[in-house]
Amino acid sequence: MQRERLGTDAAYIIRNQNCVKENCCLNSERIDLDTMKEILDLDDLPLTGNVVIEILGMLTDKTCKAAELEKVIERDPGLSAQVLKIANSAFYGLRGNVNSIARAMVLIGMEEVRNVALTVCLMNQFRSSSMARSFDSFSFWHHSIMTGLLAREIADQINLVRGSEAYVMGLLHDLGILGMASKLAVHYDRISSLESRRNIVRYEIEKSLTIPHTLVGYWIADRWSLPEVLKETILWHHEPLEGEKFVAESALIHVADLITTQADHMESSEQMSDLLDTEIFSRVGMDSEILADLFSLKVNMEKEVRGLSAVLGSA
Repeated sequence: MQRERLGTDAAYIIRNQNCVKENCCLNSERIDLDTMKEILDLDDLPLTGNVVIEILGMLTDKTCKAAELEKVIERDPGLSAQVLKIANSAFYGLRGNVNSIARAMVLIGMEEVRNVALTVCLMNQFRSSSMARSFDSFSFWHHSIMTGLLAREIADQINLVRGSEAYVMGLLHDLGILGMASKLAVHYDRISSLESRRNIVRYEIEKSLTIPHTLVGYWIADRWSLPEVLKETILWHHEPLEGEKFVAESALIHVADLITTQADHMESSEQMSDLLDTEIFSRVGMDSEILADLFSLKVNMEKEVRGLSAVLGSA
């Protein structure tokens, strides 16, 4: 990204760093000014291949037909094989019955095939061998997929956006973590070490020492020319009320992300509701009954999603 495009982003960084000055224990760990400039001048953010761009383009194209998606996927034999492997996994309960992309669309739906293909493409681009040493590929994709699935469930219940769009928002919400782990590996490992040693949330450490993964994700999304709603939910999913556009969508992803992260540590949805800002809760249009359903769904889906993540990782 060119330097002249960073004015607003630099102001965002400074504002957020001021917000976490109370983390005085990190002051001695702050990245020096020269390193900060190096990061701000970063113009080597990952650019994705044509297949991902085409698949993402289909997300907002209401006229897209199954044959078009089939053609895009089948253009890449490796991708086709990976999609079929996943379609035949236990997650979909169709073992051995899916032998073509066209058949997959009939059995699990065009939007589901598109989402599987998108997930596979992203995993292929950010393979563990090229990432920071502390990056846990399985945990990352398990979290992203679960967040996407919960976001889809929320969307289906509140009718804010289409469920398939919400899934992609959830899948991509931590795109910046991928960017940092692949292009800023030293900084990523340093933050991981601090997170482990000092028991501070990663996002707060990032804001205090360097730039947050939300901003790196926004830069990547901008480089990829992703829709505005995806860029905004990536940028604001930790602080949805700070955004100016798509606040409800960012709040939706915030809730899905929080449930994914915290549900395993809680005994009931009532404990979860105590963590949610009441204004965020109202922006999403959820009630306690929906939250209880989501809490139960997350717990019940855990085994299946872990299995799907494992299949994706080996596809």
